[in-house]
Amino acid sequence: PIEHLQKLGVTIHETDRGGEVTYHGHGQLVGYPIVDTRTLGGPISFIRKIQECLITTLADFNIVGECFDRPTGVWVGKSKMAAIGLHISRGISTHGFALNVAPDLSYFDHIVACGLPGSPATSVEREAGISDTTLVSATLTRHMENIFDWRLQTTTLEELVPELTSI
Repeated sequence: PIEHLQKLGVTIHETDRGGEVTYHGHGQLVGYPIVDTRTLGGPISFIRKIQECLITTLADFNIVGECFDRPTGVWVGKSKMAAIGLHISRGISTHGFALNVAPDLSYFDHIVACGLPGSPATSVEREAGISDTTLVSATLTRHMENIFDWRLQTTTLEELVPELTSI
């Protein structure tokens, strides 16, 4: 119930992205690439490339991530490591992915993440003992640049929306 989540300090935001309910919080790497998916072979190709970037990043930390024969996202065993939820309008993507590096996984106990009951969340920290989001972010950025043939510039939400620092 919403009241229960509010008591936990959770703020709820409804969006138009796919994937039902998710959680975004400290310890996650959240990427919202806004691109023309038509230049990348369409939405499914774009999602597959995002999954490839995430799986390749995890491999650098000796974590075996999978996506085939599974619901969208990246899985480690039976646990979800990364969620992907997009909205595509006129070929342009909004929203994106969230990779669990070192979040408080207990927040996932209060939702049915991605509409998949009985699918626990896991993290890089839980699987490999690594909680350094800066290190994982640099690794993911490198793989995204290589796989998409992009030159990325990272930023923080506070840099994009300075008024959030006062919240």
